[in-house]
Amino acid sequence: MTAFSCLIASRYLEDNGQGRALVSPWVWIVGMSIGPLLASVSLQWYSYYATIILYRVEALLVELILEHSLRIRLQAEVDDSKNDAGSSAKPTTSPLVGKINTLITVDISNVGEARDFLILGKSRLPLSIYPLT
Repeated sequence: MTAFSCLIASRYLEDNGQGRALVSPWVWIVGMSIGPLLASVSLQWYSYYATIILYRVEALLVELILEHSLRIRLQAEVDDSKNDAGSSAKPTTSPLVGKINTLITVDISNVGEARDFLILGKSRLPLSIYPLT
């Protein structure tokens, strides 16, 4: 919109206002300022909602990971109680605790950092405007 408004306003200035102006030049001057304003507002809107969704997704993932780890722990305790009835085995720590910690800290933050992949679609390609004759 900005480039088109600039083209029409510059044509009006080249003709010294003698040409046939269907729309007042003030409309095109306002159009030059509305284009960047709309781009800025839409980017802020996207950022706001992407942040809200990010925190909701992180909370959901943490809840699911912790709930699953509690289920695994309960199953392990039930299995240990069956095995401990006849023998005295030394309790061992499994690498599962480290995996769960990594999931909660590192992997969830990596998912959160990927929220701006939609911005890649907003690439600005140079447009050439041909004279409207």
